Amino acid sequence: MAAAIPLSLLVLLLLGPGGWCLAEHPRDSLREELVITPLPSGDVAATFQFRTRWDSELQREGVSHYRLFPKALGQLISKYSLRELHLSFTQGFWRTRYWGPPFLQAPSGAELWVWFQDTVTDVDKSWKELSNVLSGIFCASLNFIDSTNTVTPTASFKPLGLANDTDHYFLRYAVLPREVVCTENLTPWKKLLPCSSKAGLSVLLKADRLFHTSYHSQAVHIRPVCRNARCTSISWELRQTLSVVFDAFITGQGKKALLSVSQTGPSSGCSPEPSRSPAPWPQRAESMWISPTTTSPAFVSPGQRDIRGAPIPDHYISGRHPRHSEDLCHL
Repeated sequence: MAAAIPLSLLVLLLLGPGGWCLAEHPRDSLREELVITPLPSGDVAATFQFRTRWDSELQREGVSHYRLFPKALGQLISKYSLRELHLSFTQGFWRTRYWGPPFLQAPSGAELWVWFQDTVTDVDKSWKELSNVLSGIFCASLNFIDSTNTVTPTASFKPLGLANDTDHYFLRYAVLPREVVCTENLTPWKKLLPCSSKAGLSVLLKADRLFHTSYHSQAVHIRPVCRNARCTSISWELRQTLSVVFDAFITGQGKKALLSVSQTGPSSGCSPEPSRSPAPWPQRAESMWISPTTTSPAFVSPGQRDIRGAPIPDHYISGRHPRHSEDLCHL
């Protein structure tokens, strides 16, 4: 009995007063998806999507520990009172006439648009400071955003997350069409992922493959979403997307290039560890979905629209194509 008392005291010291709460279910989750689509022109499109959801009110809670949600972006939400943030870097133009509608639309160059909370007193100052910080995070020229290339749209760019009003005074939009997209932008984008490029679908993101394509677009979207059906509390959703188009005829890419990319093995050193299984190449012009098994609820509800207001197809919402679906990794 005498030996049991020091042991219990040791456990109490290690856990602390609220230490037993550390065993509670994690409040964050990650969902990874990859859709491969043969295009009518003979090219092949591949779209990666990583969605991190965190059940936390960052602007009310004193958050100091981050698990899956990137700390750099979480601190931006709190410091600059952000409601939504949308940032994209695109190289090339999406050829709608030959490829059909894009998964997510984005102009060539860099595009940034942000909704601030109505508690921000000086929106222009916060906008300038935010663009400078994002310039450092993503190694881009966003610090060149100023009053000469910034607008406040009044009839477009509605909030995509939770919003009780649409006062466009708190909205800022800017685009840098001459921004060159390169590996210096991809590397920090991948570092926002919980395992960087060491596990899951991110092991397929090889710069030498992605930047030798007809089209390349990577984006970051942050917004608040309802945590439950009654929407009594909110969660923060970070969606990272990357879309590329492999030119099957001009550069000899397409099926062979995608298969060589998919044979890239996962690296060790990050948990959870993914497992990989081969995915068949679809014989007809339809999308092939590669998605890990998820234990988190769906992030997209039926009837929801994308960042430009276009309806999202049902098989995009489910995260799995009705005919072609293979597990690439299991979280």
